[in-house]
Amino acid sequence: PVMIAELFEAVRIINSVNDGKLSLTEGSLERLRDLMQVMVFDVMGLVQEKHAGDDQVLDALVKEFIQLRAEAKARRDFAASDAIRDKLAAAGILLKDTKEGTTWERA
Repeated sequence: PVMIAELFEAVRIINSVNDGKLSLTEGSLERLRDLMQVMVFDVMGLVQEKHAGDDQVLDALVKEFIQLRAEAKARRDFAASDAIRDKLAAAGILLKDTKEGTTWERA
């Protein structure tokens, strides 16, 4: 849960930089890139494909969070499940729970 919270914080910072609300020094930007590399690819085990499009990477990340959310729900840890959903929504990702499973779309 702590790693996921840190990952969402990194995403919030990235979004703030993209929106022009925050600026980072080159050193801070490099540390943020390294942090994302470690958390997303090394710790979470996602494989970075060469020349993978942004949508493919985003899809893989969101699917990983959907899986983590499903595991939290199975443990009846609804606070964690809701936190994952809410953090994704804050990042512009809307989850839809259906009989067939959970799908997502950009807000």
